[in-house]
Amino acid sequence: MTILVAGATGNVGRPLVEQLLAAGHRVRALTRNPAKADLPAGAEVVAGNLIASVAATALTTDGHAGQEYWLTGPEALTPPEKVRTISDVLGRDVRYIELTKDEIVVQWRQTGYSDEDIEFFLTMRTNPPQAGYTVLPTVEKVTGRPARTFAQWVRENATAFGT
Repeated sequence: MTILVAGATGNVGRPLVEQLLAAGHRVRALTRNPAKADLPAGAEVVAGNLIASVAATALTTDGHAGQEYWLTGPEALTPPEKVRTISDVLGRDVRYIELTKDEIVVQWRQTGYSDEDIEFFLTMRTNPPQAGYTVLPTVEKVTGRPARTFAQWVRENATAFGT
């Protein structure tokens, strides 16, 4: 089984990739810039760029100078909902296994995170900012086309999941 790690170069993603590889798992690492990912050997690094269409429009049409855009897809999905979508689209069993608080704290400590960082991560895990669940129309306003759904993205990138 291959495990997909989204945000593979982030503060949580990078150590997760390292730990999964060390445990002998196959890892597919999703990142915006595979050339700069600098992930351990053995990780299959794939590109996942959610901002390309907006960037292309902003760079090639007038009226975008000095603008700041907050981008979202057309739906706010939890990690279990994303995994369920992947499973449904690919037509195979993909499971989401959430670690307990104690399990995740042990992993973070083993990775070298401070108690202060761990406390922050735990707060974000149990009380994430509302912005993460707010769907915005920015993509369609800028490009004239609706943002892709997560299911559409999975279909378009099915080969990245080993299908």
